[in-house]
Amino acid sequence: MIGSESRQSGPVGLWNLVQMPHAGEMLIPTYGRTAPRVFFGTVSPEDLRVEDHLVRYRMRAPGEQKIAIRAIAATGRIGYRYPAGADRWSLVVRNVLVNPSGLYADPPWSDPQDLGYAIQACNVHSGLGSFSELEYHVPAIGAGTGIARCEDVAQTWAFSGARAEIDQILGCLLTPERTRSA
Repeated sequence: MIGSESRQSGPVGLWNLVQMPHAGEMLIPTYGRTAPRVFFGTVSPEDLRVEDHLVRYRMRAPGEQKIAIRAIAATGRIGYRYPAGADRWSLVVRNVLVNPSGLYADPPWSDPQDLGYAIQACNVHSGLGSFSELEYHVPAIGAGTGIARCEDVAQTWAFSGARAEIDQILGCLLTPERTRSA
């Protein structure tokens, strides 16, 4: 209640992101083959590869693009591998709690009724700068959800080393048989 006026707004959905260097590869394990939704921009088919249990997104294109994965398909692990200097690579892995029954309230601007996306990856190489974002969302609370609170549960792990070492860690944390370099 604000003053004597009652206001009702839509549900509130929180999100969290890690911003990383541009030109890496996002690896998103899924429970089965799933088509990511392009939220904005144009993503080249050569930069977006969908496998039976993995979405690979090479984040190197000019401009601004964003893809999203539905909560129902997301395992809750997301990785980002990128070159970090001469013979060095880095890997950032997020382990997040995804509720496949939750209301994820961040739809594409072009289709505000298309809800349900828990994982997003944003590529920026424009006047805004050059970076890649690994995002996850928390189920919405409030107006119409029947939920008054929600916990944001996440872990972030970071590794640096030779490519073979990073690939071995990546294989252990992001489903071994599906994440080896291609």
